[in-house]
Amino acid sequence: MKNIRIIAIIFSFFFVNQGYANQCLKAINLMADKTIVPLNLLLQVAKVESGYGAHKIPWPWAIQVQGKSYYFKTQSAANLYIKHLLSLGIENFDVGCFQINWRWHKDKIRTPQELLNPLNNTLIAAQFLIDLKTRHASWMKAVSNYHSSNPQQGKNYAKLVFKS
Repeated sequence: MKNIRIIAIIFSFFFVNQGYANQCLKAINLMADKTIVPLNLLLQVAKVESGYGAHKIPWPWAIQVQGKSYYFKTQSAANLYIKHLLSLGIENFDVGCFQINWRWHKDKIRTPQELLNPLNNTLIAAQFLIDLKTRHASWMKAVSNYHSSNPQQGKNYAKLVFKS
């Protein structure tokens, strides 16, 4: 899958503009006000999922595929990369501030490109976390299961979120 990496690098233009990260932060603040998910929890999950740079600022146009993360400078560049992945038949990839997986969450949105919208992305993440908290009775277990239903992987992930 070397071609996937090469195409991602071309689309990302090698550098990203930190100013766009404010879009994730605005969406996080809004969803914290509109849902029961604590602001700090949303922020920490987003930082672990799509954090970019030394300060791990949540990035709206991050895409993770086959274990590799790509940070695109523009929404259009990320959109082109998604089209490329789909043209290769790849549907298992994560998108946006909260790295929502297209394959597992496609019932919540019409196209994977809609996940590049920070509000859509954050709303899906918040609803997923609320559903998981309802099922597992704690934010810690909800966060663990946000990442993986494998107990050890989930526990390791939750440690990252709660230590950040």
